[in-house]
Amino acid sequence: MIGAITTGAIVGIGVVAVVVLAGIFFAVAALRSPARGQGRLDSAAMRRDAARRKLEEARREAEERASRPVESTDLVQAEGSELEAAGAELATVEATDVEVYAPPVAPPDPVEVGITRRRVLNRGVVAGSVVGLAALGGASVAFLIPAPTKGFGSKVTVSTSLEEIKAKILSDKAPYYVPEGKFYLMTYKPQNEAEAEVAYKDIWAGVKAAGMFALYQKCPHLGCKVPWCQSSQWFECPCHGSQYNKAGEKKGGPAPRGMDRFPIELSGGSVTVDTGKVVLGPPVGVDTISQSPEGPNCV
Repeated sequence: MIGAITTGAIVGIGVVAVVVLAGIFFAVAALRSPARGQGRLDSAAMRRDAARRKLEEARREAEERASRPVESTDLVQAEGSELEAAGAELATVEATDVEVYAPPVAPPDPVEVGITRRRVLNRGVVAGSVVGLAALGGASVAFLIPAPTKGFGSKVTVSTSLEEIKAKILSDKAPYYVPEGKFYLMTYKPQNEAEAEVAYKDIWAGVKAAGMFALYQKCPHLGCKVPWCQSSQWFECPCHGSQYNKAGEKKGGPAPRGMDRFPIELSGGSVTVDTGKVVLGPPVGVDTISQSPEGPNCV
């Protein structure tokens, strides 16, 4: 089923893409911002606090002793000895405190230094999953949007009547082109009707009733528009030289098959072509009209 992408499909796919990009952005931001919570004190912090308290108590005691009145020589000597001991203890505590309070070395941030192999694999898996889900979401949105009801990709009713189309093809010696449907209408009269019915069984009812084919303008090779060559009376692709007779059956070039075609329906004298259903062209070797070039080739 071929359908033109409507505005709704584009909007839906755009919304899915924005959501996916936002998810990727927040995921990467979370990975690059590791949480640093505040937990309970560890043993080193507790030792530092104890050393600080001991240092403050020793200092306060030394200050109190220095402010007391001198009562006796023995007391002064005793207090001096205690002060010396306190001073030695203060020096030891201060040295320990300095050692304890040496600036801690923060561990390197693994995101800044480099990512590990496991992280690369994890991010690859996440990215692949996100891309896959985005593609699935876009496809689902496109599937839910109804097919167009006018123009290419839908059923196109030709404004000209069947008899007028055939008369114009005969007088112009050229197919009747319908631009809004991207197809040619070309009269068809096989040499062997039974053989043609087998070759075109999927669309034979409409072809037989109308006496013509609706040929898709796109070349089966690489998609170029195939023009009509007036001199040879063939369809000839200028891109890579594929050639087809007036029934769209391959006669030369790199194309893998004959020109693709659309089903035809008749309603009174009106021709309706279903461009939403592409029927693949006949295999190489099918030649139901045995038409040779009627003049110089254009390609």
